[in-house]
Amino acid sequence: MSFIFMVFHWPEEGHRDTLAQSMREMRDVLAGTPGCVAVEPPYLTEDGACLVGISKWESRQAFSASGITLRPADEIVEGETRPRLRFFLEEAQAAGPRPPSTGWAVTSAPVRTTGRAKLVPGGVLPEATADEAEGEGHLR
Repeated sequence: MSFIFMVFHWPEEGHRDTLAQSMREMRDVLAGTPGCVAVEPPYLTEDGACLVGISKWESRQAFSASGITLRPADEIVEGETRPRLRFFLEEAQAAGPRPPSTGWAVTSAPVRTTGRAKLVPGGVLPEATADEAEGEGHLR
């Protein structure tokens, strides 16, 4: 079953190009790693505030065996404005039991234009507030 590791980076002003180059260098390293299917170039969000890296793997086990060391989830890396947001995505199966919930869900309701994903505990997605409804973006 295929697996995707996706990470969002918010570079400080003036650090975007340096961070993007670092992500391209990581792409070159990962491309030769056993189990790595593809590493896409860093993508830039429409507002230019966030760089997104995506790597595709044969399986979650292949990703885990790659030797990649992840920084603590709450760490703000030098040159970035906030902690990285990481997603570990496994291929949805057409049939069979649903994997246990992680206790969090991402809403597709409008979000503020801060670029932050709205995570809610328990996977229950509340209605958007009037303030959120005025935002421009949606997570899908």
